[in-house]
Amino acid sequence: MKMNHLATVCTFLAILFAIPAFSLDPASVKTSLLAYLDGKLPEEKFHIEYNDIRASRVGEVITLDGSGYYYRKLVESDGKATESRNNISRLEVEKVVNILLEIEAWVQKKPAASPVPAETRATLKIRIGSDTTEIWERYTELLQNHRVGRIKDAMRVIGERK
Repeated sequence: MKMNHLATVCTFLAILFAIPAFSLDPASVKTSLLAYLDGKLPEEKFHIEYNDIRASRVGEVITLDGSGYYYRKLVESDGKATESRNNISRLEVEKVVNILLEIEAWVQKKPAASPVPAETRATLKIRIGSDTTEIWERYTELLQNHRVGRIKDAMRVIGERK
């Protein structure tokens, strides 16, 4: 009996620490983004990630954190991966934050739905401290919806500048 309890506790802790907490309060995300712009949110507590890696392991991941660290990995259909890194100014990070605020990037506009066969979803995660919020769009609808794709493009343009 004692072993079952221990196993249950270990499983619970593994799940707790492996899965980020998802923010249920949209107002707190907006407040935190505004606090970042005002210099009241420590840079290390802010992180953005765009991801459209498909089941075939083809796609793109772009990350940007509050201190200006930019990372991009692109995996092409032939399996060739290219990576780039850059440090960008706080002003450039603030441009991305302003777009996040403008499009309300913490609000999922598309209703929850099971993926259709061969569908690729592009996700946008915003992590503030230990809280994470995530929205998604179908990859084929990025241009049409002009939300997740807009963040991806802004991060790529800013991050790839030399």
